[in-house]
Amino acid sequence: MAPLAPEKDTMNDAMNDARTPIGKAPATVEQIAQGRRTMLLLFGVCVLPVLAAYFAFYVWHPSAQASHGTVISPAQALPMSTLQTIDGTSLSAAMRGKWVLAVRAPSACDKDCRQQLYYTRQIRTIQAADMDRVARLWVFDDTGKPDVGLLAEHPDLLVVSDAKLANALGATGHIVLIDPRGNLMMRFAENPDPKGIVQDLQKLLKYSR
Repeated sequence: MAPLAPEKDTMNDAMNDARTPIGKAPATVEQIAQGRRTMLLLFGVCVLPVLAAYFAFYVWHPSAQASHGTVISPAQALPMSTLQTIDGTSLSAAMRGKWVLAVRAPSACDKDCRQQLYYTRQIRTIQAADMDRVARLWVFDDTGKPDVGLLAEHPDLLVVSDAKLANALGATGHIVLIDPRGNLMMRFAENPDPKGIVQDLQKLLKYSR
């Protein structure tokens, strides 16, 4: 009786042919390697600059001066992937790749709130050529509506009404800093010295280029 092995091999070949898309050759070793190199390159472009900023700012300490804000360690991922601003803009898209100065304050926005929004505007403007790498965010968790005149004074301000995000930012009265990956990473004291925030932000911008 003839051996059955050749018939089994024929069946395996047929199954392999069935798994191979018609008109598309299997990926070669070189193509697979190229795909991996592309993924590593994307990782380097998107993630490594932020990691470098963290390292330079908190580990290497290129200057003798400590940070003016309180570092949140480990950095906290914020719940904002599905949120929209009050004008319908995707929050995660608007913040993607940017350092964000955020304020939690009620929609009524009292004197202290207005002062904080003013500070964030001036701090962003001072960054000059790097200004586009910085965004500003105001989060409240009540059902009120911000004053139209106030919003007109801050045309670049991202405004969001969401209790979960507001709670994640912590107590009111503080300016906080969010990194380009959407993590809460620094909190500044109440009534902060804006110059200190400027210095911290400039360092992070420098080492995340």
